[in-house]
This record gives sequence, structure tokens and C-alpha cells, in this order.
Amino acid sequence: MTEEPFEPFEPGHDERERHRTAMQAVIIELAERSGGRPVPEVVADLERSLAAQGLPQQPHSWVMAVAQDAANGHAYVESYEAVRDAEEMVHPGHESDTHPSLESWERKEEESQMIPPDVPDDDAR
Repeated sequence: MTEEPFEPFEPGHDERERHRTAMQAVIIELAERSGGRPVPEVVADLERSLAAQGLPQQPHSWVMAVAQDAANGHAYVESYEAVRDAEEMVHPGHESDTHPSLESWERKEEESQMIPPDVPDDDAR
């Protein structure tokens, strides 16, 4: 668990990108250590981690969504770009073109776009 704020950002990152990336880094680390844990424990861990990074308290619905995903071993995705930048912070020097959180996110994206065989698509109507 990261107690120190994440490393400084490279020049060119605006404040909004920095915030989103720091949030995503917290989420990635949370997911990596929370699979199988009770959601209330994950919520408390998430809130502590956000505070340790100097990030503001988040809405309850967001906290619950992030904690439930993390308890299931998945990293909630703020944005694709934030995941890519956050992975570099959490896993510096990772050799693969695809980072662990991106693999999970891409798999969930593909699954969500699949049309069940018994449901006709719009073009078939």
C-alpha cells in the first residue's frame, strides 16, 4: 500500500489529468490487494488511500462502485488514458505493451459489447 504520494508528474500534465491519474493509481493498487475482501473493509481502505494521496473525498455511490469492483479483483476504470498513466506510476518499467489493469478493462469492454445470440442486432431488423 502506497503511503507516500505518487511521484511527481511529467511536465505537460494539467491538474485535471494529474488528479484523474492519481485516483486511477489508487484504484489499481486497491484492486490488486482487495480481491475477496469484504466490501466495507475495501471502502475503508479506499478512503484511507485517497486521503493519503491528498485526494478529495468522493461521492458514496462512486466509492461503493470502486470498492465492489476491487473486492471482485477488478480495477474500476476512470478513463483509458488514466489507466495507462497510472499503470506507469504503480508498475514502473513494466515490459508488456498491455498492463494488467488495461487487460482486465479491455476484456470487460469486449464482453459488454457482445450481443447475445438470441438478440437480433439493429441491422437485422
